[in-house]
Amino acid sequence: MTPPVSLPAYGARTPGEPPRWWTLPAPCLLTLPVSAWSVVMAALSGLLRCFDTCMPTTPLITPIGVAEFILAAAAVVTLITGLALSAWRRALRRVLWIGCVLAWLGGGYLYAWNSTHP
Repeated sequence: MTPPVSLPAYGARTPGEPPRWWTLPAPCLLTLPVSAWSVVMAALSGLLRCFDTCMPTTPLITPIGVAEFILAAAAVVTLITGLALSAWRRALRRVLWIGCVLAWLGGGYLYAWNSTHP
């Protein structure tokens, strides 16, 4: 009869399992490019309109660009915090994925707006 297998201590991992910190950079690396693109598109959409007629742009363009910049900064801060505090990694991973989804939604809105307003 074999004794029951005990669970590994908190933070310990089995020999074939990768470390848990590697799941944190993925949402951050997916957030940063789309946020950078959205900030550039939001900035350029306001500048390009003023060369010809200075028509007012859609009121959501600039706030989405600012929100994308804040999401990128928050993703970097959350990644650094998650790598430093191992007890908070699960919660911070969820925060990173929520920020990633919000960044992609904002980027999708800006892409749709830019494709309909040449």
